[in-house]
Amino acid sequence: MGLTWEHSLLQIHWVRKVSETTNYIATNKVVQDSKTTLGVSMHENNSTRPCLFLVYKPQSIRLARDAYIAAAAINCITMFPAIILNVLLMRAMSRSPALRKPPTLLLYSVSASDLLLGLIVQPGYLAKKVGELTDNFHIYCKSAMLTYVVGNSLTAVSLLNLTAIAIDRYLVVTSGIHYPSKVTKCRLFVIIAFIWTFAISIALGQIVIKRFLVLLSTAIIILICVITSTLCYTKAMYTIKRQQTLMNAATRNNARTERYRKSIVTMVTVFIIFILSYTPFCVSVVMVAAMGESAKSWSAEALCSVIAFTNACVNPLILFWRIREIRNAGRQLLAGLSLHTGRAEESHSESMGGMSRVCMPAKTSTGV
Repeated sequence: MGLTWEHSLLQIHWVRKVSETTNYIATNKVVQDSKTTLGVSMHENNSTRPCLFLVYKPQSIRLARDAYIAAAAINCITMFPAIILNVLLMRAMSRSPALRKPPTLLLYSVSASDLLLGLIVQPGYLAKKVGELTDNFHIYCKSAMLTYVVGNSLTAVSLLNLTAIAIDRYLVVTSGIHYPSKVTKCRLFVIIAFIWTFAISIALGQIVIKRFLVLLSTAIIILICVITSTLCYTKAMYTIKRQQTLMNAATRNNARTERYRKSIVTMVTVFIIFILSYTPFCVSVVMVAAMGESAKSWSAEALCSVIAFTNACVNPLILFWRIREIRNAGRQLLAGLSLHTGRAEESHSESMGGMSRVCMPAKTSTGV
């Protein structure tokens, strides 16, 4: 009987030990599995993921968070003025009879590219920053493709249009009476169509071509445009000064020459500010290509991008300030809008007054 009791106690003790060992092994396995799962998720959150020709690095994005927030805020401030000012500019140019000339088509093209930048690129850039700050790769990738492809296309359109304007200003000064036959509306339509097609092709090329080759070709195009514009404006200003020296007695010719000079100075100002706006961004892109992806380079690129976007606001302001015909047409347009708004408010108040008179109960006379 005693042996049986001792044997039962040993069995109970052995079962208890086996149960404790099993629980310990199961607990360790759960802990190890949870650590493995956590490690995998952390690895996925910190992993570098490609998005076509771009690279998504969450760790670098976290280090550049402050710069990204500042860039997004500046982008929101400049986005709506870019849209409003360029719509107003295009409406003002269409209302001015003095601007219904073939060269004005080039200004329309520049303004259209700035307007599309405010309508498409800047909202896409804001979505890109939201995707980066919230660690949403899908939003980042889609908005980044939109921002880079469309943004590069519109930037190339603006640069090529400004170069075409420089060539046009050179021709208007040097061609004399032959200028209308050289610069026609049909030819300018063809040139503008070629500019947009070429710019879009260059921007789409970075998807299938190596980024280094795209940067190299872009640098060559920028260099050609800058040299061409500089030579055209320099030659045009030299020709104007020579004409002013030879035509001191002809007041009418001097007035026309002065008008040409003012037009050239205006477009030189637009071109220089465009180059100054995009130079920091170009430097940041070259720095990223040379030094690699890092938080500092991404911070610089983010801030330089919004500096470039502000050019879409500055261009219409310069044209309103420097070109009298555009300024007068803009004033008339704003005056017409304010007059229309005033009449609408007046008619609304009159209609509300009429309704109140109709709805007012009639007074009944009572006999005394």
